[in-house]
This record gives sequence, C-alpha cells and structure tokens, in this order.
Amino acid sequence: MSFSNQVLNLLKEEIERPKPSSSKILNSLLDLRGKAEFQQLSDSELFNIVGETFNSKPGFFMKKLYKSFRSKMGKLIGDEKLKEMEKFILEKYYLHEGEKILFELKGSLVQNRKMTEPIFITSASIFFTNERMIAQGKLKGPYNRYIPNVAFYGYEIPIKNNFRLRRVRNNIRYRVMVDGKQSEVNLKIALEESQANREENINRLFEMLIKETSEEFQSKPEEDDEFS
Repeated sequence: MSFSNQVLNLLKEEIERPKPSSSKILNSLLDLRGKAEFQQLSDSELFNIVGETFNSKPGFFMKKLYKSFRSKMGKLIGDEKLKEMEKFILEKYYLHEGEKILFELKGSLVQNRKMTEPIFITSASIFFTNERMIAQGKLKGPYNRYIPNVAFYGYEIPIKNNFRLRRVRNNIRYRVMVDGKQSEVNLKIALEESQANREENINRLFEMLIKETSEEFQSKPEEDDEFS
C-alpha cells in the first residue's frame, strides 16, 4: 500500500466514525503540508487525500471543517495552490457529465431576500461553469435558508432563471426566486484585478448570466435596488 493510501485510510477511518473528531481530522489534514514527514506527498496526492476525505462525509466536512481548513491550509500552501486544489476537487467529484469550468475570478458576493438575513461570501474564488456558479470563500450568514445543499465542496450560487440582470459600477446584480421570494445576488469583482481584467470578467459573466435569464420577468416593472 502506498504512503498516500495509508494516510488516506487513517483519515477516512476517523471521518466515517459515528462521532468523528473534527479537530483530529483538521490537524491531520494540515500536517500533510505542515510536517516534514509528509513532504514527500505530491500536490496531486494531497489534493486527492483532501477530496476523498471530504467525499466520505461532505455534510460534516462543510459544517465542521471547511472554514478552518480553507483558512489554515491557504496559509500553508498559498492562495494559488489552494485554488488549484479546489478546482481539482470540483472537477473530480462534483461537476456533472459535460459540465466544465469556463473561467474563474476573485471577488465577493452577498445574497439577500427581503426580511431575511443575507449571506456574505468574502475573499472568494468563484468558478463559473456552463451550468452554475460555485464560490469558495469565507461564509457569513444562514446559507441553508437560500441554498439547502450543504453537502457540496463550496457554495452553489443560483443563476438559473435569473432576472433584473444589470451592472452597477464593478458589481453585477441579478435576482432569482427562492421559495417563492425574490433573492438578489450582488457579485463584486476583487479590486486587485486590473481594470482591463475586471472589464473582461464582467463581460464574460454577463454573457453567461444572460443565457440563463428568465423571459417571464423581462417585461415586469423594476423595483428599487436592495443594495443601493
């Protein structure tokens, strides 16, 4: 049995227990880049171990581990390598047949319904596929009130049947229906991007979102913006 498989088996044994220890699993994952004895693991082996561990109990991982793991692992391997790992896990385990990541960018977003506490995802890597938008970042707010799937690596942001799609400076805003109520998504491109890159990303995002725009809402009168 290879060294990486031995490490993976120990992690899966712990996470598959009836009451797994989140601290033990987190520390074991961080040790893969924090301790000298694990430096023989290649990046692909590391990504695979993280992905297989997550895939063993995704709901538990997202609720108990994801926030701390992403923050601490990012400090060990850097933002670019972290994004590479996230992309690897999404492509190997969670994209549908025929689904492809078309482009990605850094930014933040807020999703809000009237009379409901909004969610914020900051310091985010945002992946756009031919079917959906996926955010990896720091979450604040009751995610399950907007999108109930917590057994997914990252956060799925709805784009299907969107309406009131528009640009406000370097932000893109649109609305979707969630449980019969309008929910507004406000996506902001990171300021670290050059203006030229922001313009290119905004244009690409518009092209993607307009394909998912609902004709049903196009002729309805506009309401005041919730984020103005």
